[in-house]
Amino acid sequence: MTQTKFFRQWRLLRVFAQRKGNGYTLAELLHELAPDEPSERTLRRDLDDLGSVGFPVHDRNRPDGETEWFFDDKHWFGDNLQKAGIQLPPETAVALSLARDFLEPLLATPLGAGLGVLFRELEQSPAMEHFRELGPIFVQEGAGGKSYEGRAAKLRTIQESIENHRRVKLNYRKPSSETSQWAVFEPLAVYVRHQSTYIVVRGDGPIVFLKLDRIYGARRTDERFAPAPFDVRLHLADCIGIFHGEAVQTAKIRLSRLAGLVAEEEPLQAGQVVTWQSDEAVLEVHYRGDIELIRWVLGWGGQAEVLSPESLRARVIDELKKASKKYSE
Repeated sequence: MTQTKFFRQWRLLRVFAQRKGNGYTLAELLHELAPDEPSERTLRRDLDDLGSVGFPVHDRNRPDGETEWFFDDKHWFGDNLQKAGIQLPPETAVALSLARDFLEPLLATPLGAGLGVLFRELEQSPAMEHFRELGPIFVQEGAGGKSYEGRAAKLRTIQESIENHRRVKLNYRKPSSETSQWAVFEPLAVYVRHQSTYIVVRGDGPIVFLKLDRIYGARRTDERFAPAPFDVRLHLADCIGIFHGEAVQTAKIRLSRLAGLVAEEEPLQAGQVVTWQSDEAVLEVHYRGDIELIRWVLGWGGQAEVLSPESLRARVIDELKKASKKYSE
C-alpha cells in the first residue's frame, strides 16, 4: 500500500468514527476528505477495500433514495476482538497495531500479559494486516532488536516482590566486573528508559538502578520491608539520566548554534534553560552525578564547552586528553 493510500483510508476510518453509526453519502464523504479529496471512483475502491478485509463498512438506502455508507461498530471484529472481551473503535485498533514497536519494551514487564492478549488478537485480524502492509510509515528506532523474553520469569519474581514488599535476592553483574554476585535488595520499582529496563532497588547504600540485562538470577525471600514513599520521577528530577549523586549542582555549557537547537528540541531535563547569545547558546542544567552529562558534552566534540563548575570542566578536559592520546599513539 502506498503512503497516499494509507493516509486516505486512515482518514476514512476517522471520518466514520465521528458519526457513530450515522452514514455518509459519497458526496458527504468527499467533502469530509477535503482539501485532498479523491475521485469518486477512488473513494468507492477505498470503501470496498476496507470492507473486504473486515472493517464493518456497509451501505444502505436513505428515505430520499440516496445511498449512504456507515460503520456497524456493534459487529466490529465479532469473531476476533469481541470474543476476547476487547472493545475498540476501528481507528483505535489500527493505531495500537501500528504502535506495537513503541510499546515493545513493556511486553516483558508485568503489563506484558495484558498487552500480549491485545496484540495477539490484532495480529490475527485481516483488517490490521491491511494497514501493516503500508510499510514503514511509523518507525520506532533505538530498540536494536532487544528482547526481554528470556528474563520474563526473573522480572515476574521481582515484580511480585515489589507488590508484596518482600526483599529479593538478585544475581547481578556490575558494569565494571566480569563476574556476577548474589545480593539482597529492597525492590522499589521497574523503570524503562531508552528501550532498557531497570530495577530500582535499595541495598546497603543509596537507591540504585540495576539494568535487567545484567541480572542473571532472581529469588524470592520471606523478608518483609516497610517501603518509604518513593517516586522515580521525583528521585531523578535533578539528574541527567539515572546516575544520582549527593548534592545538586548547576552546569553551564556553551554550545554551537546546532548543538543549542538540538538541546532545545531534545531537552536533557525538564527544567533546563537555554540562553542565546548571537550564534551561540548557553545551556544551564542541574545534575546529581555527572557521568551522563559528561558523555553528552563529549558527544558534541568542539561544539560544546563546559563553563562551570570547574570540577566538571576538569573532568571533561581529562577525558578529552585521554581520547587525544589514544588517537595520537
